[in-house]
Amino acid sequence: MNSLFDLRPAERNYKDFFLTTGYSTLDHAIDMKTFRDTISEKDPRFLNSIDLLPSIEYTEALHENQYFFVQQDITAVQHLRYMPAVLHDHEFFELACVLNGTLTNYIGDLRMELNEGDVLIISPHNHHAVCAYSDDAIMVNILVRASTFEQHFLNLLPKSDILYDFFVKTLYVPSKSPYLLFPTGGDTQISKCVRQLLEENQRNRRYKNTMLASLLSEFFVTLMRRHEKDVVIPGISASLLNENTLFIIEYMQNNYSTISLSHLASFFNYSERQVARIIKNTTGMSFGDNILRIRMDRSKEMLAIPSMTVSEIADVTGYYDVSSFRHAFKSYWHQTPQEYRESLKIHA
Repeated sequence: MNSLFDLRPAERNYKDFFLTTGYSTLDHAIDMKTFRDTISEKDPRFLNSIDLLPSIEYTEALHENQYFFVQQDITAVQHLRYMPAVLHDHEFFELACVLNGTLTNYIGDLRMELNEGDVLIISPHNHHAVCAYSDDAIMVNILVRASTFEQHFLNLLPKSDILYDFFVKTLYVPSKSPYLLFPTGGDTQISKCVRQLLEENQRNRRYKNTMLASLLSEFFVTLMRRHEKDVVIPGISASLLNENTLFIIEYMQNNYSTISLSHLASFFNYSERQVARIIKNTTGMSFGDNILRIRMDRSKEMLAIPSMTVSEIADVTGYYDVSSFRHAFKSYWHQTPQEYRESLKIHA
C-alpha cells in the first residue's frame, strides 16, 4: 500500500487549482452547485475531469449503490485532501477516522475541528461536509450500510452501551443524535484497526467482506473498551432509552416475519395500546410501519442473493403468497422484485 501521505493525482490537481483560487481560505461549507460553478468559472477544463472530480459521480445525496458493490457491506477510503467542504448526505453510516493532522467538519450549523485520533460517527441522512487543506491531514472514511449496523452490530454491543443506544436512536429517530465523537488522542490500537480496514479494502482477496466485517467488529470493541467514557454526544441527555424499549425493538427485529402487536404486548406484559404508544414514541412510526420497513429491507438483501427465489423470499419475510409479497414490494419500493434484481445486475 502506498504511503497515506503521498498526494494522489486528484489531490495534486485540487491543491494546484484551489490554492491558487483562494478556496482554501473559506471558513464555511458550500453546496454542490457552488462547487461546480466555481470550477466552471475559474477553469472550465476541469469541470468534467476525472483527475479533479472524484471518479464516483458526486452529488449532494449519496446512495449505497454508488459506494457498495452487491453483497458488499463495508468499504474504507482515504479522504481527498484539498477538496473544498462540499455539503452532502448519504444513506449509510460514515466513520471519519483522523490518523494525522487536523481537518474541519461541518454538520448542521456546527463547525468543528477534528484532530489526530478523533473518530466521528455520522448517522445517515445528515447534511455535512469536511475539508483537509494540508498534506499531512490524513483521514480514512469507513462506510457501512445501515442494514449492516442494524442486522449485525447492534447485537455486538451490550444493550447498556452508549453506542448501542446511539444506533437504535439513529436508525429509528434520525434527528435525535446526528453524530458521536470519540477523541481517542492518537490511540495506536485504533489507528492500527483503521489502517487494516483500509488495506483490506484496497486488496481484492477472497472473503474480503467477511474480513472487513471482522475488522470492523474489532474496531468497535476496541473503541468502546478504551474510549467509552470519552465520547461526546450532541444534544441528548445522559439518560438512555428505557431498557424495555430497547428489548421491544430488538424483539421486533428478530421476529419481524411472524410477530403481531397482540403477541408483542403479551410477551412484554403491556396492553396493545401501551406497546403501540411506546413504539410510536420511540421510532416515530407505528408498529405496522416498522414491521413493513424491516420486511422490505430484508427482502432487498435477499434479492441480492441469486440462489433465492422470489417465492422463498416471500415465505421468509412472512408473506403467505408471492402475489402479496410482490404487491407490497412494488408499493414500497416502486418497482417489482424482478425489476430490482435486474437493477443490481446493471450496477454490478
